[in-house]
Amino acid sequence: MRLVRFAREKLPSFFEGYAYPVLVCLMVLIGHRTGYEFYINIVGCLLFVLALIVSDSLRPMIPFALTFVYQVSLKNTPCAPVLSDYYFTGYRLVIVICLAVLLLIGFAIYIGKTGILGRIGFKNTPLLLPLLCLSAVFLLNGLGADKYTPMDLFFGAVQVLSFLVFFVLFYHGLEREDPKDLFSYFCYITTLVSLLLIAELALLYLDGNIINDEGEIVKGNVFIGWGVSTTIGAMVSILIPINFYRAIKGPLPFFHYLVATALLVASVFSMSRNALLFGCAAYVICLIIGCVYGHHKKAFRIGGLVLLTAAIAGMIVFRENIVRLFSPYFDLGFMDDGRFVIWRNAMWAFRRAPIFGAGFFIEALELLNNYGISLFPVMVHNTPLQFLASMGIVGILAYAYYRIMTLRPFFRHPSLEKTFLGIAILVFLAECLLDVFVFMVYPLFYYNIALIIALLLTKEDESLAPKIGKKR
Repeated sequence: MRLVRFAREKLPSFFEGYAYPVLVCLMVLIGHRTGYEFYINIVGCLLFVLALIVSDSLRPMIPFALTFVYQVSLKNTPCAPVLSDYYFTGYRLVIVICLAVLLLIGFAIYIGKTGILGRIGFKNTPLLLPLLCLSAVFLLNGLGADKYTPMDLFFGAVQVLSFLVFFVLFYHGLEREDPKDLFSYFCYITTLVSLLLIAELALLYLDGNIINDEGEIVKGNVFIGWGVSTTIGAMVSILIPINFYRAIKGPLPFFHYLVATALLVASVFSMSRNALLFGCAAYVICLIIGCVYGHHKKAFRIGGLVLLTAAIAGMIVFRENIVRLFSPYFDLGFMDDGRFVIWRNAMWAFRRAPIFGAGFFIEALELLNNYGISLFPVMVHNTPLQFLASMGIVGILAYAYYRIMTLRPFFRHPSLEKTFLGIAILVFLAECLLDVFVFMVYPLFYYNIALIIALLLTKEDESLAPKIGKKR
């Protein structure tokens, strides 16, 4: 009885509090660096399932969802070019299946005890209609195309899981939280994830395999187990805005300003031109906001001038070393790196199947696959073009409808919180004009949670508006 009472009274506050995310991030970092992530992940999954059982909120899922992929180590990664089968052979495959089943049971228990299914509906679930339209075109991708395969349906179902199922689950699992407190918690998790990624990238460089004997960064070696340089850069750069918000309005402003600046530096060292472009843009926009708004305007102005002066002085004094170190940036410049060929092939595929598209596994693009058979297709590296090529006219119309509806919460009852959430989402979507992140599962967790918090903040503002009007 004491154990049951302890579980009911103490465990929810632990899993929904500020210590659990720190534990999760430490476990992820240790697993990533030691190569024992598989065994550490067993503990992490068991803790998360326990959280689902004892907690009435999906708060504990936020640190789990935003960090689980970052534990994949370099030696055990199933990603190219390593392509290890470490997770999927022998007893480990059995454990993976058991953990997946256990997670499903945990979610089933959570859904059953909280009654989420009974709260889903067009009145209670925002964006449900555009999400259903989007899900329909995902499942209908490539319908009637010459080279349609069952894999097209499989990948479409994965997108439904990412866009619809996770969104609905997260929204109704978090809707009873205080939105401002939830936003503060999300900011805290963002800072922890920022420190985690900065540490992983710094340790990767300290391993000594990134910079060659000539003092040049070898871009192909910037591979961290869970992602290549472009993925690392994207995941780092989208974290900049929320850290800036905490620097403007949250606790420890100087610390969070340093974290945001460290993220910018990490974006540069990720060797991703995409992250360099949009990460710098996000940093400058957030810095300008900090210079004109909040309690630390003077500090932001001085800090911005100091950083700009230091950067210019460093580039002048160490120009040759910088040019040599970051030679991949200067060598590639504004080259398309094969994207123009992919985009032309995508338009060719669209013209062949304009209504429902050519499916995700487009023949002309699969010829570019250097790694043989894959569960995931070669992507177009541009979100609108991907919808056109894979899902045709109905696909791009459904995506346009969904995207327009997602803009509404940011323009209704605008606030500083929603502004920075919007900048983070904008960075993510801008990077998806040159890459594939919108069709990857784990980047969408951050996107979905940020969007949900914006919706909940808007809902609270709208509920308070009539009361404020009556008082007046």
